[in-house]
Amino acid sequence: DKVLVNSAFPEAPESIFGTEPQKNWCYYYQKASFARQQANWTQVIKLQEKALAEGYYPSDSVEWFPLLEAYAHQGEKEKMRPYVSILREEPFLMVQACQTLALAANNEEMQTYIEKKLCE
Repeated sequence: DKVLVNSAFPEAPESIFGTEPQKNWCYYYQKASFARQQANWTQVIKLQEKALAEGYYPSDSVEWFPLLEAYAHQGEKEKMRPYVSILREEPFLMVQACQTLALAANNEEMQTYIEKKLCE
């Protein structure tokens, strides 16, 4: 209840932090994480797909979670497929993905897909 999700993304004061660095994966990931807190799944997908289109990728596989959670909420099973194989390479992430994405599934078909691909 302390997180302000109904406000704009805060801009860092240039007088303190200097000029904004070039936008890269980190920029889009932070913006997508903020959209995730607001349950704005369309915005999460838009931001992270834009980062990918610009050639930016995470260095840590856990950073795929906002995108995958958004896909689960939106019922975008086909878009999830390539990322599931990435998560399956790391057993710890599979457990986290199973728990997180199973809760996000928007229908029975998505729930079944997540259980088969990440929970077994």
